[in-house]
Amino acid sequence: MYVVLNGLRFTLDVHLVSPEDITVAVVQCLMEYVAVLEIRCKYLLMAWGFAGIDVQNYLDEQGCSAVIACPSRGKSGGTRALCRRRKGARTQHTFRSQGGEKQRTADVVVCRTYATTKRTQRLKRRAMWQVLILIHLDMTPHQVRQVYRYRFGIEASYRCANQIRGWTISPNPALRFLLMALALYLLNVWVTLRWGYKQIPRRERRKLNCAAFRLSRFARFIVQALENHYHIVSQTTVVAAPLLWNFGHGSETRRVRLTLLFPVTRTNWSTVSAYVAKPAVL
Repeated sequence: MYVVLNGLRFTLDVHLVSPEDITVAVVQCLMEYVAVLEIRCKYLLMAWGFAGIDVQNYLDEQGCSAVIACPSRGKSGGTRALCRRRKGARTQHTFRSQGGEKQRTADVVVCRTYATTKRTQRLKRRAMWQVLILIHLDMTPHQVRQVYRYRFGIEASYRCANQIRGWTISPNPALRFLLMALALYLLNVWVTLRWGYKQIPRRERRKLNCAAFRLSRFARFIVQALENHYHIVSQTTVVAAPLLWNFGHGSETRRVRLTLLFPVTRTNWSTVSAYVAKPAVL
């Protein structure tokens, strides 16, 4: 769960979801945590995985305002039929469960968006449709589209967290979840430090100097702190004298001197030298 405050995104809670968990139970757990923190949410921006009828009914009963992405379903009907128009509009749509036991009529906004070919200069510019469910909100399609754009910052947060997360080959899901949660926590620390100490004072609203404290520099600070605490390993122990390798082909060899420049312990010499025979063609 993320919160957007003054244009900054912070991670409030990370919930481990198993395949047996119900989506409504996950939303209820997150909303209870928000209530404990005493945070007043203006509206919720939710992904298409929360577009079920049970989640809509729960948010309606709790009186929470929300914008939920809705997947395009159906061949000739369903939500895909709402995308056959020239511009965005607001209408109502009746959602039904697979067995037809549950149904709900909700306000739906159909927004027409375009691919980012203008920025990337790739492929051909094409229009795409986005269906959004509104709960306790009265907005135009343009306003809904501008509001829901804040949710896509979550993907950027995941990409940033990958730069400072710990990597492991362990198949243990608890360890992987811990490393991901720690990366998101460090990302919150970086956002807080940049907001508090990298502002440019001026008459109008203060502006952030993002170039002065990037995430890569914050990651290097963490690495330097770990190295200062645990110390860098700059020497090794030699337990035996080095061997002489013979790569010669007859008499066409040359002698190359190899010198170990690092300090050597458990011996009486500080520099180890060896003559190695190599082919002349090398």
